[in-house]
Amino acid sequence: MSESINSIDRIYAAEMHWAELKIESLFLAVDAVDLSFRFLTAFSLSNSLYLVVASVSALALGTKHVLGFQRINDLKYISERGYGRRWAVRASRTSSNRTKVSQHLRLNDAEVSKQSAALGIDPRVLRDVENGKMMRTAARAFESVVVVLPWFLLCLDRNLRSQGAAVEGDCAEAGDDAITDSAARLLLLALSSSALSLGWRMQSLYNLMLFLSRRAMTSQILKSLYEPIPGEVRTATGASNDPDTAAAVLQAFGEMRSKLNGEAPDFVILSLTANHQVEPESGVTDQKSGLLNRLSSTAKKIGAAVAPTEKIKALTLNDTPPSFVYFISTPGNEDQALGAVRDVVGHSVPIVGGSCADNDLTAQWRCAAAGKNQKTGVSSGNGVAMCVAWPSVQVQAALFSGYNPTNNVGVVTKVNGLREVLEIDDKPAAEVYASWVGDSSKDMQAAFNGTEEEANVLGPSSFFPMGQHYGTDEFGDPYYRIMHPHLIKKSTKSFTLFSDVEVGQKILLMAGTADNLINRISHAARFISRNGGLSVNEIVGAAAIYCGGCMMAVKDDMPTVADRLNKALNNAPHMATHTFGEQGQFPDGKSQHGNLMFSVLVFSNKRVIDKCINLDTGETIDQNDEQYVKLVEEGLLQPPRQKKPGTLNR
Repeated sequence: MSESINSIDRIYAAEMHWAELKIESLFLAVDAVDLSFRFLTAFSLSNSLYLVVASVSALALGTKHVLGFQRINDLKYISERGYGRRWAVRASRTSSNRTKVSQHLRLNDAEVSKQSAALGIDPRVLRDVENGKMMRTAARAFESVVVVLPWFLLCLDRNLRSQGAAVEGDCAEAGDDAITDSAARLLLLALSSSALSLGWRMQSLYNLMLFLSRRAMTSQILKSLYEPIPGEVRTATGASNDPDTAAAVLQAFGEMRSKLNGEAPDFVILSLTANHQVEPESGVTDQKSGLLNRLSSTAKKIGAAVAPTEKIKALTLNDTPPSFVYFISTPGNEDQALGAVRDVVGHSVPIVGGSCADNDLTAQWRCAAAGKNQKTGVSSGNGVAMCVAWPSVQVQAALFSGYNPTNNVGVVTKVNGLREVLEIDDKPAAEVYASWVGDSSKDMQAAFNGTEEEANVLGPSSFFPMGQHYGTDEFGDPYYRIMHPHLIKKSTKSFTLFSDVEVGQKILLMAGTADNLINRISHAARFISRNGGLSVNEIVGAAAIYCGGCMMAVKDDMPTVADRLNKALNNAPHMATHTFGEQGQFPDGKSQHGNLMFSVLVFSNKRVIDKCINLDTGETIDQNDEQYVKLVEEGLLQPPRQKKPGTLNR
């Protein structure tokens, strides 16, 4: 968008350059003819005074045209580069603020609005064009007084004196006033042309007054020519397929840091597949050469911890709610852990992350974390790792799925613990589930009718999970929490989930297709834009969570999923992990845990505290300044759309 906007300025400057070049060339030709008459007249009269005046005129007109072509060349410079040679800030206006400035131009000056308001041309380009026209007009007005008027008066006086001598009829007595007939005719022609030239140039005085009155308005617009300064944030990713854990981490980190030109990152997310053991013997967490320790020593502001769920509520924070919490939990207690974190940081703070996973559900999962002030990294097979962050730029989170609701709805009437449903509507839960699925899945029916005490349905249930309706967004679209059925238990006619469920809650059957799981990741940009007002052009990086169950369901099409995600994020650097549970923020601002879902946390270049620069003067202001508030009130600045701040709950 910015590139196309900049091209409008360049096209306009090119058009004005060509128009001004034609006008200046025409004036040059006219002035050349005028000077020819002057010198011819001076030589015909053999009068040194006329020759001096003609020479001074030639010098003045030559200087004027040199300056004129230099001014025209400045427009050519803009047409080639998109910015002016003497601009204080060489940056392009955004489309939104161009529109606001154009509206002011339209209201204040009809002539200006014809060319600039409709197209949204940068006022600085307009200013340079207008200044060029004013300088040309001023030069013509200056010529009329300094160059043309003296020559006209000199010719008029000489013509009157020669006519007087002719009336007397005595050339001998007339002396120097007498001239030849050819010189008289030439003098009359010079007088006539100078009179026309004087009248033509005197009109420039009126035009100059118009330009000066318009200049005051343009100057006022330029004083309000502020543009938001993007946040200084950079993101990068790295990956490795090396089977050696230490070598893989170092390779991935080295690739990431090279993309940052060697700069130390503030925040690092490290994800490993289950074949890598995050244990002291792996070299990742030991105190002497632990990679987590070495990685954290390069990070500037990362603050992270691993803690059992029951200790999360002991966390204390400052009075400013964080921008986000990056959250990783081992499977089993995500709902309680997430609720505990939510109670500490506030219900509107994005909590984004995923549940650790392994290859065969044998609990070969671990989470780990390290902070700058920690001597070594810490890992756990039963805990939560999190990072609480206050970045200087805005972030946005979204949690969504690739499933559609069905008409099969029931109320949970009996449970065993937090994740086993015994009855729905006072009927055996597995039987209700089987009736809801019906003949839609042979694999599911085989599990329902099989002889195994515990039938693992993680695969086939990926297309027929349970869901809970959590609300409707401001656009009228419902959103659901998805819960992944794990085991069908024969003896109790129950089924287990990877999410907590309570008696009295409504649950419904959701349905999905491979196409939905592949393509709906592309909705990430839409959810981000809806929830936070960020455009894809403002995204500079992202951390994405794509459910491991969804991944296994469409495994052969994962390259397509990756491509869809990349396009949705506008090719911004990002990493995605496949988890056994997803945590993210719903449209109501509350973060939840779910399964078979997509969660994304994007980093933008929009500052938390908006900062602007005047593109004409280079002056900077932020949203706490009075000038900023005034510009917002006048509609010349669009304040950043801020999410409702979280409230810390003690």
